[in-house]
Amino acid sequence: MKLLALLLVCLAVSSCLVVVVQACQGHDQPCEGANGSQGNCCGGMHCQKNDPSWAQGRCYYNPGRK
Repeated sequence: MKLLALLLVCLAVSSCLVVVVQACQGHDQPCEGANGSQGNCCGGMHCQKNDPSWAQGRCYYNPGRK
């Protein structure tokens, strides 16, 4: 019975981690999406890529954009 409870707790924790991984990315975190778009960055930030052909960029604020 204790083994079953431990297994259920492990499953619950792992499912919570999956939700955290899917959350939006914060400032200076890796992002995916078109260069200059919001991509998977949190609101108010955009995905900046030094080379638009790259798969990933970094999330940054751009106060000049609305």
